[in-house]
Amino acid sequence: MPIDDDTLQFLEEAILEKHPAFFSADKVKIVFQTKILSINGERIKLFNSVPPEHIKKVVQSSVFSTQCGMVRFSSNQIESDGCHIVFSLNGINVIEETRKAERFPLLGSKKVMVQWLNPYDKETILNKYVMDMSSSGLSFRSHLNSGLYHPGTIFKNMQILIDGKVHNRENGTVVYSRCFLSMEGKSYFQVGVRFNERS
Repeated sequence: MPIDDDTLQFLEEAILEKHPAFFSADKVKIVFQTKILSINGERIKLFNSVPPEHIKKVVQSSVFSTQCGMVRFSSNQIESDGCHIVFSLNGINVIEETRKAERFPLLGSKKVMVQWLNPYDKETILNKYVMDMSSSGLSFRSHLNSGLYHPGTIFKNMQILIDGKVHNRENGTVVYSRCFLSMEGKSYFQVGVRFNERS
């Protein structure tokens, strides 16, 4: 499914707001934090944050994806202008499920956190930095790949805090945990949570 005008507008706003993006290739287990530099004519240009030790595997890959906020698009090929990673707009597909969710861009000026009670010990209050959020879910950053973040784990009564004030409360289920390298080369985990329907 090709990119549409609404998605294109969202990505252009993400460039202005300097939202982080994440680049991945199917032969590499690590995801690379990056940023969209520009959308010009038929091309989306990304900052190339792939370290030298991973370039060979990236080149050998056949599926490439980029996620920015709740928009994820993929292509069977990428290009380079000698410095940056380039996606051709003619060759990309927007992942269907990312189209359906109302998006909430997280402005750099606001501190967005998610807080919930550890479902195992029933005592520890966990606080994590929210990376992106939509009406259907969110993802947050963790320093560790804890067993707490295995797919299927349910978090009840998560509080979404914006600048320290409760914005919303949701129940959610972990759907993925993936390692990524930050722009500074530090290793973190991004944990994706899908909001559950309230009964």
